Amino acid sequence: ELENAMNKQNNIGLVTPIAGAVSLVSSSQNVGAMSLADLDSLEIHEAAHLFPEMQEQEFAELKEDIRINGQQMPILTFGGKVVDGRHRLRACLELGIIPRFEEIQAANDSIWKTVVSINLHRRHLTEGQRALIGARLTNSAIGSNQHTAGAVSQTKVAADLGISVDSVSRGKKVLQHGIPELVEAVSSGRLNITSAAKLAELAKEDQSLLNFDDIKAIQDASKAINKAKFETRRQERLQAIEAKRANNKPLTSGLGNF
Repeated sequence: ELENAMNKQNNIGLVTPIAGAVSLVSSSQNVGAMSLADLDSLEIHEAAHLFPEMQEQEFAELKEDIRINGQQMPILTFGGKVVDGRHRLRACLELGIIPRFEEIQAANDSIWKTVVSINLHRRHLTEGQRALIGARLTNSAIGSNQHTAGAVSQTKVAADLGISVDSVSRGKKVLQHGIPELVEAVSSGRLNITSAAKLAELAKEDQSLLNFDDIKAIQDASKAINKAKFETRRQERLQAIEAKRANNKPLTSGLGNF
């Protein structure tokens, strides 16, 4: 029964074996001795936000499983901050359970890779969700300088996440130019990354006019943008052809016999 409970919790977002040069130390003293009230304000590491929040139904299943079977897997911390298990932490706090923690021992520049390794293969992520993760990785400190030892290129990130470099680029466009509602639509898996990247080309004022509760309408808007761009490019090509024709002067007899 214990093994079944651990499998159940693992399937809905708990920890899998960690790859790479990291180790675990049981119950961090700084965190383990905190009260429920103190734990409520425990800081979440930036790397934990690489992966999307659980949907409410997903979280409800996790919470119910912990209520019935207890917390089978520890919450992982790094430097006293939660890097994995923020949903387990929330569930335990709501249930009035003192959570169990383990501290990750890893180099600063490898914690991002560690978080990806922990989460990537245990959660069912859409291409868009992976694209946002890739974009955040390449935007993070670990990926900001391509000449540092810990640097992560878009090509490497794309390969690790099983998506194309173009998808990572679209993810960056959505993060940089999209309003929060657009980012959330992709992060929750409701909107594909291609449509979102096209919508991110709109001014933010125009994006805010979209109804993100109606995903079909959002996708139709994306198609309309793509159609308009295609028509614009077609008109530009036609104008270029006409301009070239206008510059082609007819041959005159003064040029000699042919």
